[in-house]
Amino acid sequence: MPSFCYNLVEAPVAVKMPLKNISALEDDTVTFSCKLTKPDQPVKWYKDGKILKENVGCKISNDGCEYTLKLPKAQFSDAGTYTMKCDKVETSGMIAIKGENGIKVIPIK
Repeated sequence: MPSFCYNLVEAPVAVKMPLKNISALEDDTVTFSCKLTKPDQPVKWYKDGKILKENVGCKISNDGCEYTLKLPKAQFSDAGTYTMKCDKVETSGMIAIKGENGIKVIPIK
């Protein structure tokens, strides 16, 4: 009787729901959310290419396959491009902050 050997390869993690661009008013709570195909993966968040650490003004969390970055009180300095990276995949979105007079603040690159 022939015997078979199976080599199961686990699929790599992938982005299931990417980050979206956000426009918000100063002092609004801003939440970036994305989904990966696998739960509880080690991820890193970046703003304009610089790694973010969790603090009072930046909350990082995940619930299963959903990964979230929350800015409880967005400021003009928070405008920019945010990226979530996991292994070899990433997703990015931009935040534009508006003042009370409706002027958008877009980061200069």
